[in-house]
Amino acid sequence: MASLETRTATKELREVQEHIEVIQRMAHSVYNTLGCGYDEIIYKEALMVELRNAHISYERERYVPILYGPRVIGTGKADIVVIPTEGLSVPIECKKTLLKEDDRQQLRTYMKGMGNDCEHGILIRFPQPGTHKSEKIDPPEFYWARKDREGNVEFYRHADNAWIPDENKQERKLRRKTGGKTSAQESAG
Repeated sequence: MASLETRTATKELREVQEHIEVIQRMAHSVYNTLGCGYDEIIYKEALMVELRNAHISYERERYVPILYGPRVIGTGKADIVVIPTEGLSVPIECKKTLLKEDDRQQLRTYMKGMGNDCEHGILIRFPQPGTHKSEKIDPPEFYWARKDREGNVEFYRHADNAWIPDENKQERKLRRKTGGKTSAQESAG
């Protein structure tokens, strides 16, 4: 039987997942209403309208400290930071171009800069015409970033109604090279 601590952590994770999925539905609503072809700022503004309509607290373009050890050496600017009732900050980054590792790293940096007040982040891509070879425009891509106990951030993408770990190009190369093992499995032996 699972311990009370495990059950509580699982319940909290389910609650966070529900919040994340509400925001995901909002992103789909924005994209279904607007369609493709707009600048990122238009999608961000529409998403903030959805957040206001749902009475979800947020900050627009929050400055986030960039740390070098204990020192602040600069700032970044998160597109939107949702502040659920629990008080933890959830930065949201909206993109319209194909996602690159730089986009994930940007969100990781913001999550790290927000410290213990940020355990989750969201990366949304609103597809545009001409980014795929087919004529079909895909729905928005939605990524949930989660910080583990050591402060590492892992990304999960939503596909087929499930959250699937999202591997970057380096992980995919390593998996092919090692016959299917991830870097964590490879270092474990």
